[in-house]
Amino acid sequence: SCILKSYRARPGTMQLLWKGLMAYVARFDIDLMFGCASLPGIDVAEMALPLSYLHHFHPMPENLRVKARPELHVGMNRMPKEAIDEREGIRSLPAMLKGYVRAGCCIGDGAVVDRQFGTTDVFIYFPLSGLDARYKSRFGLVK
Repeated sequence: SCILKSYRARPGTMQLLWKGLMAYVARFDIDLMFGCASLPGIDVAEMALPLSYLHHFHPMPENLRVKARPELHVGMNRMPKEAIDEREGIRSLPAMLKGYVRAGCCIGDGAVVDRQFGTTDVFIYFPLSGLDARYKSRFGLVK
């Protein structure tokens, strides 16, 4: 999905997107979502906080961890874990990625800089069995 820039900061937009995602998940009995999420920009030095936060606090389980292709892999461990304030880390994320993390997703190993779109992308692994109860309730997924 992609949200027009002028609508990204509006809370109602994210609510509608999440409701649509969860309706699709429920309708087709989906257990796992995966794909990429983007951080704006291509200067990874400027993204030390969000990349490091994702790396340290939301990694995929080791036995399942997906890695970016070696020739495109950009390391995400740019700050030591002890130097990261978790609240600042979550605040540094774009709205969609923040929503995924709060709902319970995990992040793959390594980012990829997409110069064509001006973004830095991370792999999202989202087992819906781990969906946070607040989201299940909010979007009517409580069974």
